[in-house]
Amino acid sequence: MVTVYFDSQIFRYLKNIEKYPTSKQPLIQRLSKYISENREHFLYFFSHAHLLDLANDKTDKKYEDLKFMESVVDNNFLIQHFGSDKAKYLLVDPITAFEDYKPDDEDLSINFEELFDIEQCNLFLE
Repeated sequence: MVTVYFDSQIFRYLKNIEKYPTSKQPLIQRLSKYISENREHFLYFFSHAHLLDLANDKTDKKYEDLKFMESVVDNNFLIQHFGSDKAKYLLVDPITAFEDYKPDDEDLSINFEELFDIEQCNLFLE
């Protein structure tokens, strides 16, 4: 069986075909049909990168996106740990993976005044 990894943009195309120019819609529809008709030949995967992309969405729309992603990839979660040259996979659905791996908002906040001496930085700007 062949493994296939889709970039986040492909999921966006497949989920909202009507959002794209009518000239591109037939191509996206053909891709969508091909994906669904060939499920027995391919394993479609999502990864931590997809989850990080969706973590930037502060609305609940991300859960619709995760549900759609699951309709394509089932429970095929591709992972590669930092420093490893081998990828592994887990059988977990995208929503569960997102809930387990989503970053805490507190961890992402950066106080630049604590990191840099603002007065010293101002000297360089003069």
